[in-house]
Amino acid sequence: MLWFSYIILDILALIFVALVVASLIDPFAEVFQRIRLPRGLAVIAVYIAFLAFFVLIGAAIVPTISREIAQMTQNFGDVVSKTSTQVETVKGFISQYGLWDNAKKLLDSLPSTGISAAQSIAHGVTGFFDGLVSFILVLVMAFYFVVENEDIKRGIRHLAPSEYQPYIGQLVGRIKKKLGDWLRAQLLLDLIVGFFVYIGLLIIGAPYALLLGLIAGITETIPYFGPFFAGILATLMVLTQTGDWIKTLFVVAVFIVVQQVENHILVPKVMERTVGLNPIVSIVSLLIGFRLGGVVGAMFSIPAATALSVVAADFLQWRANKESAA
Repeated sequence: MLWFSYIILDILALIFVALVVASLIDPFAEVFQRIRLPRGLAVIAVYIAFLAFFVLIGAAIVPTISREIAQMTQNFGDVVSKTSTQVETVKGFISQYGLWDNAKKLLDSLPSTGISAAQSIAHGVTGFFDGLVSFILVLVMAFYFVVENEDIKRGIRHLAPSEYQPYIGQLVGRIKKKLGDWLRAQLLLDLIVGFFVYIGLLIIGAPYALLLGLIAGITETIPYFGPFFAGILATLMVLTQTGDWIKTLFVVAVFIVVQQVENHILVPKVMERTVGLNPIVSIVSLLIGFRLGGVVGAMFSIPAATALSVVAADFLQWRANKESAA
């Protein structure tokens, strides 16, 4: 029974992601329909346009990203050497206080940790192919959700009693619009944050500026926790690769400035007008999403909460009207 519930939950998650993607591409498909393209061809045209966009972006940044990753890999030996020297220094210090035995136990456990890491990599490869299949399924389902939009809405309406059918049809339309608005706003926010982090790191001469900017943009998808993770990762990468504390402090400053601009300007202007979720509700949604689906669950917890907020707002309005009528 638990296994069946898990499978159903996994399928429902894919369907929800496909609905979000369909909400994103639907307005673009309508633009292509205005030039007399059938709806199915319009969706295919949107897919081709998005593919061309990402290919162009990839052609622009992949060479630099590859070069930065290769440079980081080449410098890894120096980092290990520096770290070993620092370990010896720390060993001499903690030996004076009788702490070396505990530290040695920790170091002795590293081989088993390495084995666990190798196993994690193997699972990661399997997960990649699972993710690729899921990605294709999402695109296929999103295609049919957009093409068969009216038929799907009609089918959902018919599941409800006749007196509620007009409301259900209108509710589905509002949820779909809200999800599309959220995803477009989130992508814009990811792009802006990644760009500002890249420019800031470039100005101070930090290594791997484009790679770290890309990571910052991607992790921005997870509100609150994503930017914190990106900042910690960037700080550790710059510190271990350069050993320059001054430059590392400037990296921290860049992320703090970008975070403040995001919290006080970008989020109120871009996200709050679109989503309108209370911060406490957002954080609780993130925790629930992470508990149910890990990082992917956290990424899609906000759109799920956004969809539920539409239903909750209608319920509260209905109850208020009922109380005022009484």
